[in-house]
Amino acid sequence: MDDCVFCKILRGELPCKRVAETRLSFAFMDIMPVSEGHTLVIPRKHVGTIGELGEEELADLFGLVQRVSTACEAVLGASGTNLLQCNGEVAGQVVPHLHVHVIPRREGDGIQFHPPQREVGDGEINRLTELLAEELSKS
Repeated sequence: MDDCVFCKILRGELPCKRVAETRLSFAFMDIMPVSEGHTLVIPRKHVGTIGELGEEELADLFGLVQRVSTACEAVLGASGTNLLQCNGEVAGQVVPHLHVHVIPRREGDGIQFHPPQREVGDGEINRLTELLAEELSKS
C-alpha cells in the first residue's frame, strides 16, 4: 500500500532502526516505546490482520517474534516480554499493517495489561465452544 507507514519503512522511504529481518519479516524499534527495547515485528507483505497472512508467512513472523523476545531478555536483562498483536481499530490497532509488539518487561516497571474480566456461566461457555469448534472444523 502506497500510504502505509510500515510499507514506507520497508521500501526505505521512511527511516527506522532495524533490529533483524528475514525474507518474509522485518523487526525494528518502536519510535514510541512502552519500555526500553520495545520492538515491532511485521510481515513484509502488506496485510491488515493476522487472518490475512498465509501459514508460511505467519510461521516466519512468529519465529522472528520469538527471536526478538529471547534477545530482549538476554541483552536488555528483561525478566520477560509481553507480545501484543491487535486486529482492527476497535482492538487498538493504530497502523493498519499487521504487527506484533515485543515489549520487554522488568519487575516494577509500572506497565499494566489487565483488561476487565467477567464471570460467565457454563451454558455460555459451552455455546461459544460449540460455535467456534464448528467454524474451525470448516478450515
